[in-house]
Amino acid sequence: MVSIEELPNWIDKLVEEQVGPERQKAEMFRNRIKSTLEEIRKIADRLLEENVRQEIGDVSEPVLTAANKLGSRIISLAETVRAPEPITYEALVDYIQNLKRFQAQTVSFGAIWIRRLDKQFKKRIGELELRMRNLQGFTRILEDHVNGKYRQVKTFESLMKDVRTLKSISDEANNLGNKLHAIEAERQELAKMQNDLTEKIDATKRSEESQRVSQLEDKVEGVRRSITILFDPLQKPIEKLLKLAEAKKPIVDPPTLNTLSRYLGDPVKTLYEEQGGLWNLQTALSKLRIILEQNKLDLKPTRNRNAIKSIVEICDNNVLEPLQHDYLTAKQEMNQLLSSPILAELAAQRQDLEKRVKDVERTIGKLSLDFSNTKNRRDEMIRRMDHVKSQIEEAFERLTGETIEIDLK
Repeated sequence: MVSIEELPNWIDKLVEEQVGPERQKAEMFRNRIKSTLEEIRKIADRLLEENVRQEIGDVSEPVLTAANKLGSRIISLAETVRAPEPITYEALVDYIQNLKRFQAQTVSFGAIWIRRLDKQFKKRIGELELRMRNLQGFTRILEDHVNGKYRQVKTFESLMKDVRTLKSISDEANNLGNKLHAIEAERQELAKMQNDLTEKIDATKRSEESQRVSQLEDKVEGVRRSITILFDPLQKPIEKLLKLAEAKKPIVDPPTLNTLSRYLGDPVKTLYEEQGGLWNLQTALSKLRIILEQNKLDLKPTRNRNAIKSIVEICDNNVLEPLQHDYLTAKQEMNQLLSSPILAELAAQRQDLEKRVKDVERTIGKLSLDFSNTKNRRDEMIRRMDHVKSQIEEAFERLTGETIEIDLK
């Protein structure tokens, strides 16, 4: 049994025991290639124009150009071949491909420019060709090693990669588990706070006067909803009528526009503030009805019918007047009750407590969503852990002939 915490170091040690010698050979071949490439780069550097002028002196312009092009091109190609660090199977495969590409391109480019050089460059070109042959030989040796004994390194490296993945998933799953505990603790604390606030709210409602205020509040809210529902179909027609007036296309007189505009947005507030008769409103709505019946606002048929229906309710069926009366009566009684210092204080306390309860409910809602998302994420991590764990145990037995059991706790 090996714990998840000990597993990376344990496997790393095993991999080193199993493939260490092969990795050391690969490192030795890599170093020889790196050294040979550096020698090639130095030879190429001596072919650059400024160095040729300094070392050889009198050289014709075409020969000088050929040497400079050859040298600069080899240096440029050599810079694309990066020695792998650290050494892994995949990195070595890429390294070998880059080496082969470098050699092919250098030979191809050299075939063009070397023949344009004179005997003064014979020694340098000879050194370059020797180093290129050495590079080709070392590359072939490294490739044979990678395709042969080093292949077993790939399987162990894959195993180590899976181990690191498992450790990373395990750490994330643990972090998510800690987050779940923290969220749940916060939710429980907030639920307790919510209960405490609710009890305090109930305490502010226990007096007879407070109960009456609560009843009146419910009544006011109910009437408000009824009035809002009654005026909702009229909002769009009134808005469109006002826009026509702004565009200097008035189809109704200014007093009517003024009356209708006051009932946009919050008609309940307007009814409460005016507290008068509904004659002006009913007159304005009657004119709006004529406009709607003539379809001068070009509204959708359904919107048009609903608006006319609301006007009929207000003007002909007299639905609005009793609602206005109930609202004003309830508000006045409630205001009178709240004028009592004790009740006013209790009402203020209750409003504050209710606001705090809503804040707590919102926070609990956000926490619950966070908890759900975190739990789903952790469950996914656990499923991935089980899958990767099985992969590692199977791969270990395949490679070593021995069994291993990983403890994820």
